[in-house]
Amino acid sequence: MSRLAMTNSEKQERALSFMFSRVEIVKALGIELVDWGADSVRVRMPYTPFADNQSGTPLGGALATLIDMSGAAVVWAGHDFSKGSRHATISLSINYISAPGRMPVVAVARCIRRTGDLNFVTVDLHTEDGSKNVANAMMTFRIVAPKPAVPDSGEAGRSG
Repeated sequence: MSRLAMTNSEKQERALSFMFSRVEIVKALGIELVDWGADSVRVRMPYTPFADNQSGTPLGGALATLIDMSGAAVVWAGHDFSKGSRHATISLSINYISAPGRMPVVAVARCIRRTGDLNFVTVDLHTEDGSKNVANAMMTFRIVAPKPAVPDSGEAGRSG
């Protein structure tokens, strides 16, 4: 099916599939989408030696990647693709609460407001067994329509 003939929900699924199967850092960290809906997603990151900070817990940057990807995922999960697809995280504030140790970490991201091209998201991290609150975050994610094509400024339109 061509991208133009896809329904909005098919585009949402395609965006989420791409994020969790084709983005190299996501694959390297083992981050996986567990559950998703229009306003909430659950994303899991296993403990791996690759992300270890040499003291038996994931690097803060690995946890930040989990937060960013979870926040983006919840926005895409409820996004209306007629409004565009150019995107960026424009703000991310993280509060680290406790180290998860060698346990898998689960992110629960919620899109709490969608307005114009801005989406406001909260993300809570906890160990998979629920024994530790690891971090919480507030994120702003922007999605806009593509820029219109700029005419070629070369020889076109010049008279000789």
